[in-house]
Amino acid sequence: MTFWPREIFKKFFLQRRSFQKRVSKAFSNFYSSVDSCQTFASFCSEVHGREVPQFNLVNKEQWETFLCEADKICFDEDDCLLDLGCGLGYLTEEISARYNIQGVGMDFSTTAVELANSRSSLIFEERDVQNLKDQFCNRQYKLITSFDGLYGSNWKQTLKALLSVLSPGGKIMIFQSTVLKNRNDKVPLLEGSDMVTTKVWDFTESERAFYEHSKVVLEKMKSQFEKEGSHKAFSIKEKECDKGLFWHQRGLAKRNFLTFERKIIG
Repeated sequence: MTFWPREIFKKFFLQRRSFQKRVSKAFSNFYSSVDSCQTFASFCSEVHGREVPQFNLVNKEQWETFLCEADKICFDEDDCLLDLGCGLGYLTEEISARYNIQGVGMDFSTTAVELANSRSSLIFEERDVQNLKDQFCNRQYKLITSFDGLYGSNWKQTLKALLSVLSPGGKIMIFQSTVLKNRNDKVPLLEGSDMVTTKVWDFTESERAFYEHSKVVLEKMKSQFEKEGSHKAFSIKEKECDKGLFWHQRGLAKRNFLTFERKIIG
């Protein structure tokens, strides 16, 4: 979920309850407007390379990298997926079906959770995914994912919480885009733990290409968005692209895909 400038998710603001409520309401309004929008579905098909409504920056190349890593996990039928920042839950459903496992999606948008639960047999819960302490109810998960859904988190605290519910042999897999203060700054997610083995893919140029392609497709579909009464959805996506390219042009944008596994000791 990255439809507004990513810097609004800085920890300083996320600590303010009133701000969180406003952001949650903004996302909820957006989800309501695009859930049944055929033009948005067509837009997603073109820019993501798959006919699944999406609210992230994952293109076909990134998705195939994710699947390559997830396919290496040995799943049992009673294993479970946790998808953080799941939005309307379409990817949660797709991953759950691919590996024939149970699925739980968490999002801070009331509307997203309600729409997902009305459509799906999986479990979707309204949770503060930026503060995961005591959020899991003693469940265990073989695969934990986040497709642009963990912005503004205290990463060390978040990783500790996720590891506490990760099943043996499982993986944590996260896509995240970051705006750096300085070009040589380290991405917070890369500050891992001695307890985990981390693999990192750099998709920064892939993200730039995604934004550029999205702008072309948006312009091509502008009249369709307007005809369907979805000017708001068009405007949000257009601003997202402009803001993303703004940071790329200054060399301060970074996009990574990361996987985390518990280290095997002995």
